[in-house]
Amino acid sequence: MVVTNGQHPEELGSLPQVTQLYISIDAPNSEKLKKVDRPLFKDYWERLLASLEAAAEKGDSQRKVARLTLLKDVNDEDIFGYAKLIDLMKADFIEVKGATYAGWDRDATGLTMANCPYFDDIINFAQKIECELSPTSPLRLCVGWGVCPVGRA
Repeated sequence: MVVTNGQHPEELGSLPQVTQLYISIDAPNSEKLKKVDRPLFKDYWERLLASLEAAAEKGDSQRKVARLTLLKDVNDEDIFGYAKLIDLMKADFIEVKGATYAGWDRDATGLTMANCPYFDDIINFAQKIECELSPTSPLRLCVGWGVCPVGRA
């Protein structure tokens, strides 16, 4: 299993097959990603897109998971943007979870407990993602404790 923030596409492209490849998609667009991740690279958005494409090129021989960590009222609104990125990755699974508050980081991030979504918020977001995804994308959606198929033909 490998988990990545999608900032090293060359390494991802040359990675041998693993049991499961997770790519964190922390925001649906460049502006939000800059705010949420505070990236080190100036070309952070291009790197994420290249990583998603590299994952897609792995084909069916590699299980791929789009990992979404939600922050209420920060990165949980652009469902269409997330769906485009998930389709680009050709993810086999989607993992949707909520961020956990770490009070020590408040000064650096500006986040508070109010930015931690409730379980119902996560379920609602996941249902919206399911509705937005391409009908040709056979996916599994993971929320909380279980994995369920996304109704695709």
